[in-house]
Amino acid sequence: PAAPGMGLPETRFAARALGYLGHHADDRVFSEVFWQYQRVRVQMYRHLVEEPGTAGLDWFTRNSQRISPLRGALEGARYASALRVQSQGLHLKALEARTSPRAHWTEVRDEIRDLARQALNHNPAVAHDRPEVGLILHFIKHSHHSELPRYRGEGARSYADPAHSSHGMRFSHWFSGRLREAQAIATTLRRHPETLAVLRGIDVANREIATPTWVLAPLFAVVREASAKAARCLACKRSRWGVGDLRVTVHAGEDYRRLMEGLRRMHEAIETGLLRAGDRIGHGLALAYDVDRYAAESPVVFQPREDRLDDLLWELARYRAGDCDVEVARLEFARAEALRLGRVIYGDPSGLTADALLDARRLRHDRMALARLGYPRYESARRPQGEAASLLWRHLSDHAVFARGQEPIEVVVTAGERRALSSAQGFLQRLLARMEITIEANPSSNLLIGDLGGVDAHPVFRLVPLDGSKRHGVSVSVNTDNPVTFGSCLGDEFAHLHHALLALGVGSEDALAWIEAARSAGMRSRFTLAASTQPEVLRAVAR
Repeated sequence: PAAPGMGLPETRFAARALGYLGHHADDRVFSEVFWQYQRVRVQMYRHLVEEPGTAGLDWFTRNSQRISPLRGALEGARYASALRVQSQGLHLKALEARTSPRAHWTEVRDEIRDLARQALNHNPAVAHDRPEVGLILHFIKHSHHSELPRYRGEGARSYADPAHSSHGMRFSHWFSGRLREAQAIATTLRRHPETLAVLRGIDVANREIATPTWVLAPLFAVVREASAKAARCLACKRSRWGVGDLRVTVHAGEDYRRLMEGLRRMHEAIETGLLRAGDRIGHGLALAYDVDRYAAESPVVFQPREDRLDDLLWELARYRAGDCDVEVARLEFARAEALRLGRVIYGDPSGLTADALLDARRLRHDRMALARLGYPRYESARRPQGEAASLLWRHLSDHAVFARGQEPIEVVVTAGERRALSSAQGFLQRLLARMEITIEANPSSNLLIGDLGGVDAHPVFRLVPLDGSKRHGVSVSVNTDNPVTFGSCLGDEFAHLHHALLALGVGSEDALAWIEAARSAGMRSRFTLAASTQPEVLRAVAR
């Protein structure tokens, strides 16, 4: 095994083999086997790890999906390998592992036990410095049935289209699958509350724009309620563990068509109750992306009508609540454009009002309002009461409304929108700082998926200024996102940021101070518990 001052087994093997070949050039059998083995390793690496220069979410999705068929034989060593690799060159204090939940509670329980068991067997360089460990279960967003293996070859049947939905409502098929996963997590916590010491959070990942935020609220509520009961149980039976509720992190603000859409989706996670004080947002590039650069890069964007309408309604709601500075001309434009789009989408040329559209959007993000309408089953639906509820009902169940809402329209970034974007960024930064919600920066991932051009252009340097000023006080942590897909580890991510800071002209001492602040923010916002370093706790979870 690898040890301090000793190379990895693979490196030592290659060195010995090359040394042998240097003295035994006539051993053709060994030579052929060794070089074929190296070819397989290199081809596998190229197959799994995304190449630099392949920017965009589609490339990441392709590479990430390739991992699943190869995981079977490695299931028993995944977490042990993660602990070993992420500890290289670092004093690792905490590790959060992420995977998708299974549909049956016994599988969820066994996943948690696997992490506890492998963490228990981990031997850190300094025995008393065992890292904290935690498991984050993330729901995976999909926009079409064809993205799932059992539906491939059937065509792109959108989850959003109520005509293609199993229960006649938008996203009901996707929701039903994730509800089974949420219930499996809840059942695990109910039957084995001790697992909450290691199962520390839930997340939603993959294509951010594939599934709207309102669909997630009922799922997260199921899991949060179960975790609160498990925490109360452990507070009575195992108070020394110091176990609290599950925490939440949401991927938002990286995958968007328009900058306003990225900001809206970040705030929707708070509007719907997904995020609470002390939680985290993954990526969040829209929060500090340079507005002038955005306007220059994307002066005209095509966006589906209904997403454009949601952006405008969110903007109007912020003006109504006094969250953002408002200009009369921008307010009137946003209201008129929202009303025009709403009348086109809902096929109502005259009777619709902007207030009804605003109220319908508010109800859509209220899980109790969805429950009153019988979501996700059309056949169990209750008759909607009021204009806003009727609009929500049509949004959920009317194929014609869906089809008109999907028509792309051209959106021009005007001077008024640039000012609105700057105001919206400021509002959201102040809100996240007040709620102590941390932004998870993932340099390697953001560089490619966000197509930043260089790590030195990362928005975190605007969010946490290099001059030491706190601006609005938003915390930023450094993370690895998907270590296999990006061929990265935590040490690499810190190194990328350090190099970028030096390239920006920041002195070495100041660069290290900036990184130390990010490291401290990561420790403050971690979901793991000190109890998970204790062998007796891990044994109790792993049994």
